[in-house]
Amino acid sequence: MFLGWFAIMLLPETLTYEGIPHSMRAIGVVVPVYLFAGIGADSAFGAARNKIWLKALLVILIVATAVYDARLYFRNWGKHPAHVFMQTFSQRQADESGFLNSLPASTPRFVISDEGPISPLHSDPALAAEVDYHMAMRAQTVAFGTMDNVHPVFMDIEEAMKQSPARFPAGSVIVALEGRASTLEALQKQGVNLQILQKPSFAYAVVR
Repeated sequence: MFLGWFAIMLLPETLTYEGIPHSMRAIGVVVPVYLFAGIGADSAFGAARNKIWLKALLVILIVATAVYDARLYFRNWGKHPAHVFMQTFSQRQADESGFLNSLPASTPRFVISDEGPISPLHSDPALAAEVDYHMAMRAQTVAFGTMDNVHPVFMDIEEAMKQSPARFPAGSVIVALEGRASTLEALQKQGVNLQILQKPSFAYAVVR
């Protein structure tokens, strides 16, 4: 039964390709994985029932494994340069959300992404807001981070470059979702009068 559970709950991970490995799609295998470990530990201690030294060795092995994994998780993995660069946990997008929320409510705001897909907004009565459920994955952090404030307009760069410069009124703030100034420079080349500025973790522009 546990093997069947394990195999079936791996299907959401094995049948998709976007963003893999994806821990949320594989979350269904957490219980059987721990059950396998528990069954193995129970069998090992059962085999060492009358051997004190072997039980002690098993305890030492388990504790050493826990210490080793903790070191890997909190030191090696937690301080990996990829995390320091702030993208693993979408820290850049969290910073962008805080910045957008700090703007006056009257300021038009746009978030331009180099990633897709972007789809039309859908009204969600439960949230009393327009939420795009099919936007670029990183844009979702900004969407939820600004949900209780003025909701920005999300566009991908191709859509933004098709807009008339008048679509971005003077005083508007445009944030590059991935943090790259090159995204805003591409829009600037289309005739949008931008003053490109830089925060510590992302680029943004003010329409002049």
